[in-house]
Amino acid sequence: MPDHAPAKPLVRQGQLIQEIARDTALEASGGGDWDSLLLTVRSLAPYRETELRIARPSGEDRSLLPPRATSKLVKELRDVMHRPGIGTWFSMELTVTRQDGRWKVDVSFNYDEMPAWSDFPASIMFVQDLRRYPRDEGHTPGWLREQVERAQVEYPEDSAKVATKFFRSYSIRPDGTTLDRALYRREREDDVTGDAVFQRDGKWHSTSDISMSLKGYIDIDLREISEAEGAQLLQETFGDASLVHAPTVNETG
Repeated sequence: MPDHAPAKPLVRQGQLIQEIARDTALEASGGGDWDSLLLTVRSLAPYRETELRIARPSGEDRSLLPPRATSKLVKELRDVMHRPGIGTWFSMELTVTRQDGRWKVDVSFNYDEMPAWSDFPASIMFVQDLRRYPRDEGHTPGWLREQVERAQVEYPEDSAKVATKFFRSYSIRPDGTTLDRALYRREREDDVTGDAVFQRDGKWHSTSDISMSLKGYIDIDLREISEAEGAQLLQETFGDASLVHAPTVNETG
């Protein structure tokens, strides 16, 4: 692995929690002394609600807008906490309490219960979240299946069935570039750009190579493999394959 490789997911998870706690604590400090703060996040891939409540020594309990940087950190936290087949969390509560001049941070995550949305998201947003953070049937709660079924009626062209598949490549492309040990993932059979590839530089990249190869436009020796085989390859690279997640292509931000 190169020297500039990113932190492993479990390490990065801890870093992100501390960064979020620090930023919200600094935001709270801008209004004077405080005893505790509570950051509540409810999130889907294309939609997010955040609330920050501050308790001050005067007894005042008020809400503030979270720092702008928090949104990016929360998005990355959902990414690094994704587990293939299990998904990622839908809501979190982060509490920071001052104790003896120090900050005590507590955080909890909800993976399975419907969040208490302030404004209920459109059904297609649940489908988009499931595409980014795929779940096995056994880890898909009933309320989420209901939203997916509703989206199939309300947004028939945008709610195609999620179909995650993994491929390995052992050959060389016509232009001579090597794909040795490359791992491909595609999310939707009907999306010609819905592919990602993990290459030897240690990064995931968007690609249309799977579709192009399957349609016969380029010559790549692709072999479909199981999710377990894909996880083993990532294990060899990262040391903890269960937390490694490829990006969803065509997503901005």
